[in-house]
Amino acid sequence: MISICDNHFIVDSPICQWLMEFNEAQLIGVKPTSGLAARPAHLDHHYPWQAPIEAYFKSNGKTSFNDFSFHTGTPFQHRVWHALQHIPSGTTQTYQQLAETLDTCPRAIGQACRANPYPLLIPCHRVVAKSSLGGYMGSDSSNLMIKQALIDLEAL
Repeated sequence: MISICDNHFIVDSPICQWLMEFNEAQLIGVKPTSGLAARPAHLDHHYPWQAPIEAYFKSNGKTSFNDFSFHTGTPFQHRVWHALQHIPSGTTQTYQQLAETLDTCPRAIGQACRANPYPLLIPCHRVVAKSSLGGYMGSDSSNLMIKQALIDLEAL
């Protein structure tokens, strides 16, 4: 199900509803609109992001959005987000592992993940702490449930 209004649309997924914000034809943000909701994804094919999102959920997260280009963020954030796009579906890395790969510190990785305006398309849910989930979009409990649900979806 999709609902289109002015500069955004809402897409249902098996995990939650996602608010897709755009400026003219450019996608500028993706975020969950509510907590977990068990509902099937039924997307029309009138908006370019609908088909890839539908494919992601139908394939249990096995499709990727690696061709997605960023329209916001700093050069450092772009470097982190690009690295996130190359963490394979169904796997995770710790903030420390990613920091070592990018020659930076785990806190900087966490800050770049938190600043990610496209958490479904740039999979920051694949980055976890050494002994816990870590954070996700500000770390309130419903966001952590979404992070865990995305990790679980991709593990299928």
